Amino acid sequence: MLDSNYYKVGGSLEYQHPTYVVRQADAQLYQGLMNGEFCYVLNSRQMGKSSLRVQMTKKLKVQGVKCAAIDMTRIGSHVTPEEWYGGLVSELLRGFRLSRKINFSNWWRDRSVL
Repeated sequence: MLDSNYYKVGGSLEYQHPTYVVRQADAQLYQGLMNGEFCYVLNSRQMGKSSLRVQMTKKLKVQGVKCAAIDMTRIGSHVTPEEWYGGLVSELLRGFRLSRKINFSNWWRDRSVL
């Protein structure tokens, strides 16, 4: 039986997509994250980083771990350190769906001395 969605061109593969190749690094990343270690994935373009993020996020959420993806391009590259950190916090609020619960402007202003 031929599934018309078997091949995917461009973008991340969905969770447990039949063409996703599980690598040893997947298990190492998962274990490191579950151990509370700082982990990062560094590789060249088109090597499965985004698909790995999709797989890991789903697997961690099943374990009850809260996850948020941060799009660093939304923060920008020609910004002050304060704007960069503000963008990072803003992305975390968005990723954890806290934007409506926490007033970012007030929160950020209250911590300006930090």
